[in-house]
Amino acid sequence: MNKRKLILIIIIITIAAAIYGIYSFYYILPTYKAKPQIQAFLDKNYNNKFKIIKIEKDYSPDLFHQPWGYKLILSDTNNIEFGNILIEFNKYQNNWITYGGKDIEKEYLKKVKLNQVGLADKYFQYFPTYEKDGKFTKDSNTIDKKHIEVIKQVLNYYNHKWAEFEGKIFYEGNIDDELLWNYTTKANDSIWLSTHK
Repeated sequence: MNKRKLILIIIIITIAAAIYGIYSFYYILPTYKAKPQIQAFLDKNYNNKFKIIKIEKDYSPDLFHQPWGYKLILSDTNNIEFGNILIEFNKYQNNWITYGGKDIEKEYLKKVKLNQVGLADKYFQYFPTYEKDGKFTKDSNTIDKKHIEVIKQVLNYYNHKWAEFEGKIFYEGNIDDELLWNYTTKANDSIWLSTHK
């Protein structure tokens, strides 16, 4: 085999390997194919208690923004809906797992409790919100008693109704991520807090 053909074959194999690598990095099942598999997982692990109401792909917040799992809204047998369940197929465990600190049973029980105290329909849980490179992320790990007190001050200043339940803050109505980031920034700004009581 002459040298040119060998180089051409190596180039073609390299390009094919690169395309396959990119494809496998970005590929997850389409939602219509993943939904029955996830529903079978839920039926098996939760005794047919939950049904999928809505499914959409969840994307990594990094530079590549690749899909890495699915975001679910579920309903129980009494039609209590709860959402923001993050689930992915783990190739090593060969099973579906939740991620992002989400546990299906805990999220369900939280929704049931919120229903009991009247906070489920119009109230949303507050999480400190941060911005990086134009993307907003919520971080439940940075909330402590001091932050809870100062975010109450910010919400009061802007006339948002809120309620505290089990050490968590719930605000009434939907607040977009940019405004939540603004509120988190103000809650962390001692000068703003001292001049806006």
